[in-house]
Amino acid sequence: MRKIIPIDRYFEEMNLPEEEKRRRENLAIELEMLFYLLFTEISAEKVLHSDRSEINTEYYKEMAYRRYCEETEVYIILLAALLGRQTITDELKESIKSRISDIVDTTVKFDDEYYTSKDRATLLGCNEANYVGNDTQQDIAEKQGYTRKQWETMGDEKVRFTHSEVDGVVIGINEYFKVGRAEMLYPMDMSRNAPPEETVGCRCTCNYLR
Repeated sequence: MRKIIPIDRYFEEMNLPEEEKRRRENLAIELEMLFYLLFTEISAEKVLHSDRSEINTEYYKEMAYRRYCEETEVYIILLAALLGRQTITDELKESIKSRISDIVDTTVKFDDEYYTSKDRATLLGCNEANYVGNDTQQDIAEKQGYTRKQWETMGDEKVRFTHSEVDGVVIGINEYFKVGRAEMLYPMDMSRNAPPEETVGCRCTCNYLR
């Protein structure tokens, strides 16, 4: 049985300013609702179609992608003064599209009830809100002239071994952390195909330095 941390507690435990915790929490709540609706609709399709190839996955990918981007735009607008823009970058849009595609395909493929559960919707809501937040934080740091960054774990028993190994490591602003066998620009980054075991449920943050 997978133990899911509630949204409010997930972000409360992280080393972030209080206002940023609330922004990520609000985004996570909206994405949780999106994913649970997505799972409910796909579950109904599975009942109707024993042949999974008959399920119109492209429709669900487009619907979820559009809604995910809309909610992310709200988050970005709240940080517009720091970002110097009010829209999502093309790079972030492409990443969101890829992540949504993986989520839909996995939901259609597996029959385990977890894959269409509220627990999974909650976990994905937290993961995706954290990903968007960390990606935006990296963008802000670059724009504000920060030159280095430091990986920071929560320092508790929940921290995975590969993350504790990189805790406190300082690198250049555009360099990649070596996390286990993965390379990550910041916690939750999958731009170089970091595996789920290095990203799912991660509560690590980056401390940006001049």
